[in-house]
Amino acid sequence: MGWKRNPWSYLYDWIRFLEESGFDMDAKLKAFEVNQATRLDRNNPEEVEFAKVLIKDALGQLPAGEIDKYIFPSDVVGFSPAFEDSEGYVFTAHTPEGEEDFLFLVDRNAFPSDKSLEHVMLKLAKNSAYVNKLVLQRFHTRPPYQLGNGGIACAKISFGD
Repeated sequence: MGWKRNPWSYLYDWIRFLEESGFDMDAKLKAFEVNQATRLDRNNPEEVEFAKVLIKDALGQLPAGEIDKYIFPSDVVGFSPAFEDSEGYVFTAHTPEGEEDFLFLVDRNAFPSDKSLEHVMLKLAKNSAYVNKLVLQRFHTRPPYQLGNGGIACAKISFGD
């Protein structure tokens, strides 16, 4: 597994248990059908293929990082200012078509001399390729942040970044 947060990793111990119990691939897929957490539809070829990918990844039979192409967001292709929050400046991270955009927070201490959303946006825009990669990494490797307005930021940039 690569550095992205794998949303299915909680299933991996169960999959390894099935393997240790002698289940072959067909029996594992049957278990995926009846498990409330997976509810596999065996009539859907895409679901079956994905279940096989998960099983192989859990058993270490896929190349490292191969599962990452199934984990979204896959990329951050840009960002735009959203609003100011009590903790800092909130931006919308734009993802490839078909993937859900998300919010990220730039802590006020990240750019202490800049006191407006527009100034922070200009600083971020100068390093947009780096910011896109950093925000994607933060999304997958750190927990989300509660915003002062009750919303959720899926990533955060602070002074040390």
